Amino acid sequence: TMLFHVTRYTGQNKLVYVGHSMGTTAFWVMMNRYPEMNSMIQLMVGMAPVAAAAHMYSPIKYIAPVAGPVERVLSMTGQYEFWPRGSLFADISETLCQEVDGRVRRNESVCAITENIIFLIAGFDAPQMNFTLLPEILRHTPAGTSARTLQHFAQGVNSGRFTMFDQGSEKANLQKYGSPVPPEYSLSRVTCPVVLYWGLNDWLAHPTDVAELADGLPRLLASYQVPFPTFNHLDFLWGKTADLLLYHPAIKLINQFGKI
Repeated sequence: TMLFHVTRYTGQNKLVYVGHSMGTTAFWVMMNRYPEMNSMIQLMVGMAPVAAAAHMYSPIKYIAPVAGPVERVLSMTGQYEFWPRGSLFADISETLCQEVDGRVRRNESVCAITENIIFLIAGFDAPQMNFTLLPEILRHTPAGTSARTLQHFAQGVNSGRFTMFDQGSEKANLQKYGSPVPPEYSLSRVTCPVVLYWGLNDWLAHPTDVAELADGLPRLLASYQVPFPTFNHLDFLWGKTADLLLYHPAIKLINQFGKI
């Protein structure tokens, strides 16, 4: 719907799609469900791309096995959103960082707790962390996601496969898919041109998983490692030199591709 809106608004019949993390996952799924959409995409740029996450290094992999029960508990209590804005963690993080001023070294303050949680999830990269911006980041992040989306992602971590949502039982899967297990998504159905950017220190989109993903894309033009050895999953969004390391090269590539 969003892509059709953009084409109508701009008058362009072909688009460049740029996605980060789950924004790339949604793209692979879209092209499986609506393969005709490939013809609308001039170029897909995937940053920290994710499909299956078998080699994830982040401690999230230890939480993934209990994601199903967590989703069911949330649903039973009428809570269908996980980690929304205004959640306890978001409120505590913002409060802690607001207490920091010029008289206290940040690494000696309680705000460092929040920073270390971020590093623990995404990978450690203090040189790229914009500590000055962190309080503002925490006013908007986390912004919440569907509890079922979280469960679906956890299923991929647990199984190491990129599949449709597991309904929880063979009977339910048979009713939904005609198969006792959820069907796999096929990256071979992504027939538009694709360029990938990934970080060597990304604990969520692990380089091994990215390499396997790249092997499955029939029109992969290039797969670029961001040239910074500790570049992590969130540096794609907030890295202090992400403009020089990533955005400028990506925009240059997009402009060049548009002239072909």
